Amino acid sequence: ITAAAKASCDLIQNCALEVKTIDKQNLDAKTTEYFERFGSVSYFLETLNKCIYNMSKNQFFMTFFISLIDTQNMKISFASAAHDYPFIYKSSKEGGKFDSLFVKGGARLGEFFNSKYQVMEMDILKNDVIVWYTDGLIDCTNSSMSVYGERRFREQIIKNHRFDVKDIRDNILNNALVFYGVEKKIDDITLVVAKII
Repeated sequence: ITAAAKASCDLIQNCALEVKTIDKQNLDAKTTEYFERFGSVSYFLETLNKCIYNMSKNQFFMTFFISLIDTQNMKISFASAAHDYPFIYKSSKEGGKFDSLFVKGGARLGEFFNSKYQVMEMDILKNDVIVWYTDGLIDCTNSSMSVYGERRFREQIIKNHRFDVKDIRDNILNNALVFYGVEKKIDDITLVVAKII
């Protein structure tokens, strides 16, 4: 199912890039509206959901979070298919502010054919750090059965936000791995970091 999701993402992205090259001056309003929606966060997620639904035959579901970063207008648009909310650390001279990309989560991908997803938008600034993750990072435990947890995770984002994205990622993962110790991981761990430059 992951391969189907990846292939669907690639196809949707390539089609959206092709749509951008179309001269829309001679198109009627309805066609223009369709093409503008084609590259949107909601269209992407709704289309991906239909692909997963058709591939999985209601046997598999997946959570998903999509973000579209617009560095020209300094905005991020995002939507969730029942996935954990990414964190954003907003840097400023007065000190940082911790926030999340909170949006009302829709159904998991593949759960319902016609799922709709709420899209939210947030302003971004230079040096903001955005961190996407899977719940395995915070839910995995150490030998004392203590979870790494959101508090430790957030502390590591704050502690490392001034570094480049590779170092932020590596420092957070290393901190988590030291915490887990040799304990077998109960879930997969995924971490993606972006920094607005």
